[in-house]
Amino acid sequence: MVSLRSLIPGQGSSSSPSISVVLPAFNAEHFLEGTLTSMLCQSLSAWELLLIDDGSRDRTAEIGRRAEAADSRIRLITQPNAGVSIARNRGVAASRAPLIAFLDADDLWHPDKLLAHVERHRSDPGLGVSFARVEFLTPAGRPTSLVASHPKLPLRP
Repeated sequence: MVSLRSLIPGQGSSSSPSISVVLPAFNAEHFLEGTLTSMLCQSLSAWELLLIDDGSRDRTAEIGRRAEAADSRIRLITQPNAGVSIARNRGVAASRAPLIAFLDADDLWHPDKLLAHVERHRSDPGLGVSFARVEFLTPAGRPTSLVASHPKLPLRP
């Protein structure tokens, strides 16, 4: 796994992100560095990450402060524990980009995830929502070959 300290801070532009990523986190210290590393490894650099610490009692906010200091695209927002929905809504309210993505504190993203979504939305301006298939990993981060299937019926936003 890539260390947060080893990544070049300030890649990309935080002044005009193409996409805002909202990451609610509650007591997520065991997963958060891996999740942040998967964000920092995105091939698309024009993003902002809003890390909402939802009143964690572990080192979640400390990890968030370090990430915020290392990369200007990351903003830590802290709040008393109010639940994941309120944390997500707070992140959306603080976002600056025309597109919003949601990232859970224990998820890892493929390096081209954001690029694929942004390009898809640029190619179809009427598109309101996009999603990708999900592969489940073991707690150690190894692929399980279990992939969430697509819905049988078309989804509507």
